This record gives sequence, C-alpha cells and structure tokens, in this order.
Amino acid sequence: RRPIGDGQIGPVVTRLQKLYFDIVRGRNSKYRHWLTPVY
Repeated sequence: RRPIGDGQIGPVVTRLQKLYFDIVRGRNSKYRHWLTPVY
C-alpha cells in the first residue's frame, strides 16, 4: 500500500462510495433494475 496525497479519502471517492452502497442495497430506485433478488 502506498499513500496518495495526504492518505485520506477525498470527496469524489466518498460520493462514489455512498452511491455504490446505496445502489447495491436497493436504496437508490434509479438503479433498482440493476439488482437481482437473491433468497
């Protein structure tokens, strides 16, 4: 592992991470058609 910059997560990555987790957890209805239910 090599730190880049100051080693902190930046605002762009933070937004992408939040969007990703909202999508995969079904919280973002705009991308709900991407999901497949698993029982």
